[in-house]
Parts: sequence; structure tokens; C-alpha cells
Amino acid sequence: MSGVLGGRMKMAILSGAVAAAIATGVLAIACGGARLGPAPIYSCSPGGLRPPSKLLLHPDGGLPGQYIVVLLDSVEDVQGTAKSLATKYSGTILFVYDTVLHGFAIKVADSAAVPLSNEPTVCWVEQDELGHPA
Repeated sequence: MSGVLGGRMKMAILSGAVAAAIATGVLAIACGGARLGPAPIYSCSPGGLRPPSKLLLHPDGGLPGQYIVVLLDSVEDVQGTAKSLATKYSGTILFVYDTVLHGFAIKVADSAAVPLSNEPTVCWVEQDELGHPA
């Protein structure tokens, strides 16, 4: 995954609008941290549990200008939506996730992160982070 999905990416969206968490608790423990209880399961389906903010930043280890954009489950054309948003914000698509994760990784100016997260097709945006071996 080499940083594109690494770090604290907190969720994956399975086909059929079934959400499953990538266990951030396991990652925290593997990286030397401790976490009490299970990781939250976020969903981009109608009425699903969303993260506390539409923009999740990692000031202590986030990659400048690199983000994971998670789209709403209602978005049918993930590839087209990714291309349209990348063009609108002068970004470069790094990878499109259309199987497990419904979204894409993008390299874009940090100043574009807030407006990108406020797009109507976007569930949330999370700053990418490098993963660290245990």
C-alpha cells in the first residue's frame, strides 16, 4: 500500500453498501499505541455513521497534499467522479478504489482539502499517512 492507503485510513466500503472497518485499533497497537474498544465502523450509505468531521487531518504524520476521498455510496461512476473532482481542484489521481473502498487517492494543494470535502458527492476526506512497520 506504500502510503497511498496507509496510516489511519479508518474504513472500507464493501459492495452492496455494507461498511466494514479497517481496524485502527490493530494499527494503533502495532505502532506502539493503545486503543480501548473496537474501531468505529463508518458508512457512506444513507443514515450511516459518519466520522466526526468531513475532513480528517493528521498534523503529526500526514502527507502534505495527499488525501483519500471517500465518496457517498450513491455515487455510481467512481472513476468519472474522481476525474471530475481532480480536474476541478487541479489534482492528480493516484489511485481509484472501486471495489472495497468507494473513492480515490489524490495529490492536490492542501488549500483544496476543505472545499473538496464539502462537495455533495463526498462522504469525507482524510489526509494520507505513511504506515509504519511494527
